[in-house]
Amino acid sequence: NKANAELHALNNSYQRVINGIQDVIFEIDLNKHLTFINNAWNTLLGFKVEESLGKNFQDFVHPDDRLNYNALIDEVVLGMKKNCKCVVRFITSSGNIKTTNMVAEFSYDQSSQLSSISGTIRDITQEIVTRDRYEMLANNVSDLVCVIAPDLKFVYVSPSVKNVTGHSPEKIIGFEFTDLVEYNERKDVREFLRFSVRDKDNSRVIEH
Repeated sequence: NKANAELHALNNSYQRVINGIQDVIFEIDLNKHLTFINNAWNTLLGFKVEESLGKNFQDFVHPDDRLNYNALIDEVVLGMKKNCKCVVRFITSSGNIKTTNMVAEFSYDQSSQLSSISGTIRDITQEIVTRDRYEMLANNVSDLVCVIAPDLKFVYVSPSVKNVTGHSPEKIIGFEFTDLVEYNERKDVREFLRFSVRDKDNSRVIEH
């Protein structure tokens, strides 16, 4: 009938949206077995969705991360936390390692009882590789290397900042770049940097 047809169409639309999301969406029961995953699971790990359902979630987690994963999930199951956020490594079907950000929270049934845990998994493998290479380079140069946000505040500074400014990286993070510039030059430097950010020109050089 019409109602069933509309419900079927709505369900198909929902499935297209869920399976079109790049992040993995998952649900596990209280025994930590997979009850739902979208197609991004296959893209991330190479395992087929239908073959993964019903299996223990930790079977896909890197052995070195299982203890921490179980501890965090147990805290959610026991009601000690409403959610958990952590970095978890997974082993793909081809034996490779994927580093991810996982967010999970509990869900209740109609009787307000804890029934499952659902969440998302985002692949950050390339970000980690890029960060590690960048830090290796930045930590082994004498010049000051830094990353500043659009608001001109430091989000990363190399250890060499102490030799240049006398301040440790920990004290610099969160401060505006121009805080390190002589007072009478701050306006010009601030305008230069903001213009560079708007212009998205990474090739500009400023000497001070």
